[in-house]
Amino acid sequence: MLEAARQIAEHVRAFPRAGKRRLQRKRDELQMRLASAVPRGHPLYARLFADQLLVDEYVARVIDVRNERRQQEASRRRAEGDVKFASWHEYQSAKYGVLWEDDKDVRECRECARPFTLLRRRHHCRSCGKIVCDACSKARGVVLARGDEKPKRVCDTCVAAQRPAAADGAAAGPAAAPASDAAAANV
Repeated sequence: MLEAARQIAEHVRAFPRAGKRRLQRKRDELQMRLASAVPRGHPLYARLFADQLLVDEYVARVIDVRNERRQQEASRRRAEGDVKFASWHEYQSAKYGVLWEDDKDVRECRECARPFTLLRRRHHCRSCGKIVCDACSKARGVVLARGDEKPKRVCDTCVAAQRPAAADGAAAGPAAAPASDAAAANV
């Protein structure tokens, strides 16, 4: 990694009048190598990629506003008695009582931040509506808001948040109760 940066710096010193495109390509190449060496969760990420964090924050706000508008529209429709759904996404959100994230808005798992690929598929947590990968949603739990006793796919965060509440007998936290060990083993 440092060797690549050193080579690029030497190239820039050797050819100071090189075209802007070439320098931009070299800079982008260095940026990509740096991004692959410093993942999102790393303490240096915020210092090295402050502009990317701002973009990520803006995108998250846009998605939140869009989801809030959709939720208000769904509430208005329910209040008016108009139960027709504009999309499958809206139907699922109403079915489980939580706003499901749009697939097109999420490029990486909300739990482990690994990017989705052809082999790493997207899955919605039936308790909180977040999109997670299969590895982060191995558990199955009863979604209390649904009223159905059949265990559904829930993310690890919802299961972890529910376990202390289940031990205390409280109903706090996400609306998912962990399924029995036998049901979880059938995943």
